[in-house]
Amino acid sequence: MIDEHLDRYREWFPEAHWKTVYSGGMIGIPVSERHGNSYDLAQMLNITAALESLTNYPGFQELLTGFRNPTQIAGTMFEVSVAGWCQGRAVTRGLELVPHVMVRNHSKRPDILWDTTLGRLYCECKSSHFFQQAVAKRAERFRDVADLEYKRHHSCPN
Repeated sequence: MIDEHLDRYREWFPEAHWKTVYSGGMIGIPVSERHGNSYDLAQMLNITAALESLTNYPGFQELLTGFRNPTQIAGTMFEVSVAGWCQGRAVTRGLELVPHVMVRNHSKRPDILWDTTLGRLYCECKSSHFFQQAVAKRAERFRDVADLEYKRHHSCPN
């Protein structure tokens, strides 16, 4: 992986924090003064390999900007993985990364426009964590309602 992808990795991730590799092959990305995220060098070389397969698609440079914002890195990595998966399907005719779309006079930026033999699909990439949070918040609201009801009836045993 290092022999095949390190030069492109250094080109696409030029900031010093991407080039500093700590013990165990970890790369630390500062998110704030006190917090940061870490990524494994092998993981980033795999992302670089996926990026290499996407270089000729419109919007590639726009996709790379997601790696400049520490809060968007994990989401951008997922988008790269999804785009790489789409690109490798037999039905794929082409991709556009981070396309500009007008919807009811509003500008939208979905993650991928996937042109297939079956039609064109706009893809918005979300990890399961996004959906799990929504379910957890809803369950918490149900619990709060049940707790209020319980407190109204003091005669119920704990």
